[in-house]
Amino acid sequence: PTGIGLWQYVGGKEYYRALVRRWTTLEVTPEQAHDAGLREVARLDTAMRAVRLRMGVPAEPDSLHAALRRDARFRAITRDEIVDRLLLAQSLLAVPSHSDSTSRGFFPVVVDAANELDARDAIFGRYRQPSGVDSVGQYTPGRALLAPGLPVMLEALSYFALSPGRHDLLARRVARKPAAARWYASVPAYADAWGLYALDLARKRGGLTDPTAEYGALMLEAIAAVRLTVDSGIHYFGWTASQSTGFFLHHTMLSEAEAENEVIRIAHDAPGLGLAAAMGAREIRGVRRWMERELKNDFDEDRFNEELRSLGPVPLKALGSHFEWWLWNERTRLRSVPAGAQASAKKSAH
Repeated sequence: PTGIGLWQYVGGKEYYRALVRRWTTLEVTPEQAHDAGLREVARLDTAMRAVRLRMGVPAEPDSLHAALRRDARFRAITRDEIVDRLLLAQSLLAVPSHSDSTSRGFFPVVVDAANELDARDAIFGRYRQPSGVDSVGQYTPGRALLAPGLPVMLEALSYFALSPGRHDLLARRVARKPAAARWYASVPAYADAWGLYALDLARKRGGLTDPTAEYGALMLEAIAAVRLTVDSGIHYFGWTASQSTGFFLHHTMLSEAEAENEVIRIAHDAPGLGLAAAMGAREIRGVRRWMERELKNDFDEDRFNEELRSLGPVPLKALGSHFEWWLWNERTRLRSVPAGAQASAKKSAH
């Protein structure tokens, strides 16, 4: 075989099929995961092209990426500057009307870039949820953000990792004091997916209004989508190291060194883990579209997001049955509320 995947010397393709189910917590095949990755990469390529045209730069990415690497705002910066930029982005968000339901006020988070070895993920970084003893979360951004150009993603990364992203989701689990099995459960396909979905929420709260920041958010999502495609490409379709690195270089603004590091991590460190974030975000957004179709004008975004957040990290395949119940519950609630009161409640919420 020409590829570099783990399946070639441990367990064969059936082993990777099992990994797909483990990391996505969905009943999907490697072929379906790979196809989803290709379609998501194509969608994000189109969205980034539109933002580039809005910015008045050539539609092709190379010239913009070179300019971002030269731009003083996005040149290689210090770890302390990364922390400052992540926290500054938080101050740009409007406080939601349901702010009493968010977690940050009760569970502070420490952003610490001093020990990059803690950040096993060189892009998204590492989050440690509040323990329930000290009630403080900790986020360590990834080392790749020190590279020229990549700080363009810092605003989006703040929303992915802090609020309304993973910290809001995982700190909520502590607040609810769940059983031990739920407390220690690790479901990257849900937690990382919530982080990507949180970019949608941040946009509605006044974040990512600058085209450059929006481009950084799309790039963050593109890295997740490319990871999904390359993971399944390496471990199931026999992609080579050069082929995988080339795919990263073509669809993201990672340097060749960082792209090679990503391929090594996907190929050897954690096979299957690259599927989690993009497949999870796809599932969450799909459930939301389903609820919007069913409830039409009665769909309440705040109630949906609060229900989604309140679950904490759960296997993605549980979302369908849970929201089938939630849909029935919403219809029952709506039937018991006068139409005028519903309209007034939605207007005040927004």
